[in-house]
Amino acid sequence: MLWMLPVLLISGTALGEETAEPGAPTPAAPAPQAEEPVPTGFRGPARGAGKIITPAAYEEAKRLFQEGVSLFQQGRLGSARARFADAYQLTGEPDLLYNLALVSTELDRPLEAIRYYERYLQAHPDAKERTEIELERVTLRRRAAALQRIETEEAARRRQEAEARSPKRAPPAPPLRPRAPLALLGAGGVVLLAGLACSFASVGIGASINGSDRYDAGLDTTGRGLGSAGIALDVIGGAALAAGGTWLLVQRRGRAERISLAPRGLGFTLSGSF
Repeated sequence: MLWMLPVLLISGTALGEETAEPGAPTPAAPAPQAEEPVPTGFRGPARGAGKIITPAAYEEAKRLFQEGVSLFQQGRLGSARARFADAYQLTGEPDLLYNLALVSTELDRPLEAIRYYERYLQAHPDAKERTEIELERVTLRRRAAALQRIETEEAARRRQEAEARSPKRAPPAPPLRPRAPLALLGAGGVVLLAGLACSFASVGIGASINGSDRYDAGLDTTGRGLGSAGIALDVIGGAALAAGGTWLLVQRRGRAERISLAPRGLGFTLSGSF
C-alpha cells in the first residue's frame, strides 16, 4: 500500500493547483466584441429590424454593408450598389434602402433613387431626416425630367441623322388634274368627227365622179386627199378618246400615274403605267 502514496500526493498537488484559494478574486469574463461604427451618412443593418435571420446571416449582411461602404468611398458605385442590394435581400432591413438611394443618386438614376427613398419613408414615416429627403426627392424629380428631355432630343437627333444618311426619295408626282382627261376626250371626239366628215366628203366626191360623163382629175385628187385625211383624223381621234378614257379611269381609282400621248406615223402612241 505504501507504493500508492506518491501517486496520491501527486494527484493532490495537481488538484490544489486547479482549485482556487479561498478568498481569491474571481477572474472577469471576456468583454463582448464592440460593434463597428457605421460610417457617417450610411445606415447599417440592425438585429431584429427586418426579417428574422440567423446570426451567420446577420454577420454576412454586416460584411456586405462594410464592403459596400468601402467601394462607395473608392468611387466603385456599381459594385457598392450590388453589395447594398445583397445586404438588403439578406436582412430586409429598411434602413439599407437609404444606402441604395444614396448610391442610385450618385449613379445618376433619379427615378430609382426616388423609389428607394419612398420605400424608406414608408418604413420610417417619422424619420428625423424626412424633410431633407423630401427636398432631395424634388431635386431628383427635376433631374429625371431633364434626363427625359435630353433623351428625347438625342432620339430626335439620331432620327434626323439616319434620315440624312438614307437615300433620297423622289418626291411624289403631282396629282393629275381631272380637267386634262376630259379635255383629251373632247379633243378626240372633235378630231374623230372631223375625220368622219372628211371620209363622207371623199365618198361623195367619188360618187360624183362616177356619175359624171367627164372625168375630172382635180376633183379625183381632192377626193382621194379627203379620204386619206379622214382616215388619219379618225385614227388620231380614236387614240385621243382611248387615252382620255384610260386617264380618267386611272384618276377615279386614285392613282396618279404618268400617261403620255405621242405622235407616231399617221397616228399616236399611248404610253404609261397602269
